[in-house]
Amino acid sequence: NFDALMAFGREFGHVNVPRDCLTPDGVRLGQWCANQRQDYKAGRMPPERQARLEALPGWAWNVLDAQLEKNFDALLAFGREFGHVNVPVGYVTPDGVRLGGWCAGQRKDYKAGRMPPGRQARFEALPGWAWSLFDAQLEKNFDALLAFGRAFGHVNVPLGYVTPDGVRLGQWCSGQRKAYKTGRMPPERQARFEALPGWTWGESINPRPKPSAGIPHLRAFAAEHGHCEVPLDYRTADGFALGTWVANQKWLFAQGGMDVERQRALESFQGWTWISATTDQADQSNSESPTAPEEKESDMQADPQEAETTEEDGGDDPWQSFGPGL
Repeated sequence: NFDALMAFGREFGHVNVPRDCLTPDGVRLGQWCANQRQDYKAGRMPPERQARLEALPGWAWNVLDAQLEKNFDALLAFGREFGHVNVPVGYVTPDGVRLGGWCAGQRKDYKAGRMPPGRQARFEALPGWAWSLFDAQLEKNFDALLAFGRAFGHVNVPLGYVTPDGVRLGQWCSGQRKAYKTGRMPPERQARFEALPGWTWGESINPRPKPSAGIPHLRAFAAEHGHCEVPLDYRTADGFALGTWVANQKWLFAQGGMDVERQRALESFQGWTWISATTDQADQSNSESPTAPEEKESDMQADPQEAETTEEDGGDDPWQSFGPGL
């Protein structure tokens, strides 16, 4: 039986033999391993045999605990590779661990009150772990919507807009509006949306600012830094989202929607180029500029991040009061 167990280990890379395993020459290896574990737990295991079994790589006296550790290791590896632990239900690791199904099972155990406290704590210590994938995705989308609002000064997300990290934010917002109109919107979520500055339940058009409002800001930036490559998240001292404005000018030029006067004004800056790393990323992740939905090319003089302000509001950024989440 030891020889059969070692042969199993060489063939399969582990010694966690299934209970019903029968070797080609008729050894009931799975049953024999189960008997050894029973003898060990009952204190009937001779020390020499215990030592031989424990010398086998990967041998465990509790198969469930061993599988649990293997799955946790796989979950940690998934997190390191993909940057999160929201494993798709159908995901299987390269070495055959049905990790998605296992995670779903753990969440069911938690919701049913069958989760041991120690294991629950291990899951909750994982960065980004959530007991509800739906809630986790909801929070991720809300964070993306807040980031859009801070960058562009409005939350009228174009239907086709996709964030740089792959969130289909435009489609999600459209879906939330449909849920509201059909009465399927939970009151708490409705309140979170309505707390966003400028949010509407209709597909409204955002305000049209002056198309060249960023020129003086860019001139000041160039004078201070000696170049025009403005970081995407850069804001001026008075809160103007210059990085986003510059990125949108380059996108607009690439689409053929730039008026000649503004094009010449931008090209007059020393070192100005129409191609940048920011533009390349935007081209790969979005088929639309983050302007208002259904905006015609002739209307593209409006720059999405510059929501018009009035003397009454003093130009304050309403998004500064919102943290990373709602």
